[in-house]
Amino acid sequence: MEETTKIFRVAIIGAGPSGLMASYFFLSDEYKELMRKVHGNFHITLFEKSSKIKRKVCGEYLSPFGVQILHKYHVNHILHGFEKLFGMILYDVKNQRAIHTHFHNNNDNNNDKEIRQSAQGPYGVSLNRELFDQRILETVLKKNAESSDECFRILFSKNIVKILPKNSTEFRGNSENHQWTIESDEGLEGDFDLVILADGRNSHLGKSLGHYEQTESHRMAIHCYLKKKQQHNVRFGEMHIFPDGSYCGINPISTDEVNFSIVIEQPNRHSRDDLIHQLNQRIDQSKRLKLLFDPIKLDTAALTSEEFRDTKIKTSFPITHKNPIIAKNRIVSVGDASGFIDPMTGEGITQSLISSELLVKSLVQFPDLDRALDHYRKSKVRYFRTKSLLNRSFQKLIQHPQLVSMVSLILSHNQRMSDTLMRIIGNLEKPLPGLCKLILLFFRGLTLTK
Repeated sequence: MEETTKIFRVAIIGAGPSGLMASYFFLSDEYKELMRKVHGNFHITLFEKSSKIKRKVCGEYLSPFGVQILHKYHVNHILHGFEKLFGMILYDVKNQRAIHTHFHNNNDNNNDKEIRQSAQGPYGVSLNRELFDQRILETVLKKNAESSDECFRILFSKNIVKILPKNSTEFRGNSENHQWTIESDEGLEGDFDLVILADGRNSHLGKSLGHYEQTESHRMAIHCYLKKKQQHNVRFGEMHIFPDGSYCGINPISTDEVNFSIVIEQPNRHSRDDLIHQLNQRIDQSKRLKLLFDPIKLDTAALTSEEFRDTKIKTSFPITHKNPIIAKNRIVSVGDASGFIDPMTGEGITQSLISSELLVKSLVQFPDLDRALDHYRKSKVRYFRTKSLLNRSFQKLIQHPQLVSMVSLILSHNQRMSDTLMRIIGNLEKPLPGLCKLILLFFRGLTLTK
């Protein structure tokens, strides 16, 4: 009897950065042949509920470590034309104190601006998400077309509503013939050996499978685009910390426009005017923000069509969630779907790249699929554990204005400390060694002042 070749079928739900980069890693020169060697011939189907790649006002910043990942896999052409960011300006609103930080390694005390802003030095990137995601997709499609046996397809306008065991009466977690049936609102889409959830922070599939843990969060994020009063090419992001514990992030996506976000305690009312009031209140509190931006108009009738488009407002709530499962019964989550860190230090796109890379690395390392997914789960938890702890510590810190004042004063007098802190946030320093370095620099500074 002629034996048919079994195809290892992978379904990826969601064509954001995590789903697209997972697709690329499967097809990359580094992993494609290893995948075949370990799991045999494979085929990937990427499902996207939208009819096309769309721009998203939130998540348009790629940290320096994310940039390094793209360089590592020789796909840094995806970043062509986007604005480079060489550091961040931290702004203590209570004391109107600005602290300029840099991503470069300051061990040699080199203050040369050209070296700091060298293309060879570490930098983050301000993105247009639609263009960024589209470029990743084009790279994946090109990689697939170069292969003699095309093993990737993307299906748009596919809203996946259910993931069901192919044969529920015979379903066993470690069964060799364990498969999942994918169902969209149009009907059955096929059977798959592995399902990867890459459908974002509010993954309805993850929730329906019981992978999410309820979290107590009363904070929300408000996002919009704002025009600057004056055009200038300042290649630094900004974070403004307010006395009430809220904070604002500014991502300069061009010389005259920024991606503007604030994280606040959730207000009682969410009308457009209420949200604009929250944004204008923060702009009014900060001298620097008042220099950069005019107040947002409340009267939509007074807006031109261009102004109305530019001040389109999006909210995110909750801004953090936990996925204690991550991988179970051959359903695995990557990116924000695998757990979302508060945006203060989360760098969502970078997390998407890291988790997708960790998953594919685990799959090529272990022939046993369940063992590979367990390895991925443990690797991801281990990788982000300290980062999550650091984030929670920052969240506690900004709730205390006196502590913020003290820390900002210290950082304003110690450039190496402020740069080290920014390298930790940008994933260029591992959190634990980086914090040890901060403590050492602090006490060294005390010694020098005596």
